[in-house]
Amino acid sequence: MDGFSVTGLTVRDQRWWALMFLECANGRIADITSELTRHAQDSYARWRNQDGIDLRVGCHDIVIEDICGETG
Repeated sequence: MDGFSVTGLTVRDQRWWALMFLECANGRIADITSELTRHAQDSYARWRNQDGIDLRVGCHDIVIEDICGETG
């Protein structure tokens, strides 16, 4: 994807990648919040993922700003 914008999202209790991009260029990722409502002592939280935003194969020229929260 060339020329994209992903803004204003809240990702809650993701199991895998919160946001994953492949072959993306000339974009903006901003104002993203990650929330974990289940904590390590909860039996449902064993899958806590460490990934928030992943830029994969071929990604370039992407602005990432105003990211907050907890992913794992």
